Amino acid sequence: MRGPSDLADPNLDALLDEVYGLAEDDPQAALTMLEEAGETWPDQPELLFARGELEWTLHGPEAAEPHYRQAVAIAPTFGDARYALGEI
Repeated sequence: MRGPSDLADPNLDALLDEVYGLAEDDPQAALTMLEEAGETWPDQPELLFARGELEWTLHGPEAAEPHYRQAVAIAPTFGDARYALGEI
């Protein structure tokens, strides 16, 4: 799943690929990776969206909402994040 634009940072792209792969078997470990990555990329909408997806899976929609909102605030045309907000 990709967000509003191509990623300029290949390290972030590789991280998100790893996170989405890990999330299927161990969503908590994937969420931990995203929390740590948030220190390096605090305003990256795709990372925020991915974190919202995992928060939803693990803790429900209320836990996901702030991450989706932040992703949309940074990238208003990020359709997946806007849709996810509408689902809450």
